[in-house]
Amino acid sequence: MIKHLLVIIFLCCLFACTGEQEPGNSAINRRALVSRNNVILNAVDTLGALSVGNGEFAFTVDATGLQSFPEDYENGISLGTQSQWGWHSYPNEGHYVTEDVLEEFETCNDKSIPVAVQHSEGRKGAATHWLRANPHRLHLGLIGLELLKENGEPATLDNLKKIHQELDLWTGAVTSTYNLEGVPVRIALYGHQEKDMIAFQVESPLLAQGRLKVKFRFPYGKE
Repeated sequence: MIKHLLVIIFLCCLFACTGEQEPGNSAINRRALVSRNNVILNAVDTLGALSVGNGEFAFTVDATGLQSFPEDYENGISLGTQSQWGWHSYPNEGHYVTEDVLEEFETCNDKSIPVAVQHSEGRKGAATHWLRANPHRLHLGLIGLELLKENGEPATLDNLKKIHQELDLWTGAVTSTYNLEGVPVRIALYGHQEKDMIAFQVESPLLAQGRLKVKFRFPYGKE
């Protein structure tokens, strides 16, 4: 009896919650729904580097809003710029080919098929390593900031204070604000929806003081 009564009460509550909504109140505010999940960082987090991109291209940044301190992020989420078309191979000085690592295996219908096998010694071992490593995705380059302290020394991540960084999931933009020795810096970063392209805007009194510059670095390919 008590169980039946509880079931009836539950059904009444369920119907009350699923009754007809008034016209005009049923629309979902999709932007608000998405934006309430924006990613926000208030400190340096080398395991929380943010990215902009479009599925074919990605640009990952540090707490400065660009790729200013890649060495500090090497053991976390590495800073990088990568695309679907950007690949690199080391010179094939040994002239290795797939046939160097093939072995014949018999199938259930008594046919032999060649299969690439991992080897560890001799030419086959060297061919295995080269074929495994090449081609590999190419890190296209770094676009970062060169920040100077008031005494002219290069700034470090520890010198950045009042960090606030937000990835807007609706627009895809990353906005970064922080202070360097009390001087504010603001960077707005966008990735193009279709092209392998970014755009960013830097606002800071440090620009006029010559203490903030944009720095480009182009690394060699790495496995």
